[in-house]
Amino acid sequence: MAEELNRAQRILKDFQDGLERAKVAMPKTIQAYMDLEKYAAANYGVFDNKTKELMMLAQGVRTPCKYCIVIHTYNAIQEGATKEEIYEAASVAIPFGGAKTFAYACTYLTEAVEAFWVD
Repeated sequence: MAEELNRAQRILKDFQDGLERAKVAMPKTIQAYMDLEKYAAANYGVFDNKTKELMMLAQGVRTPCKYCIVIHTYNAIQEGATKEEIYEAASVAIPFGGAKTFAYACTYLTEAVEAFWVD
């Protein structure tokens, strides 16, 4: 029997599955968005990928968006971010978003770190 996914893993999978369906349903829109994100992230080349993921994570916390938080936490870990860097990026964003931002960081962010962190 397959191991049950935790909430952070389900959110990541839900997004990945939804993205695949959206690519079929509205391919031009999805491609335009992906191109914009790719161009914005790669345009200048001043920051490394880890730093960019931490910036996107902070924005996801600030918004707040559970999908953004989970995806960019996962990506930041893949790019070599430490737990301390992840939590500091979120901590910088929390004062700008208020109580809802605080709540999303306390739940979705901490769960994502726990779900995707490998010692």
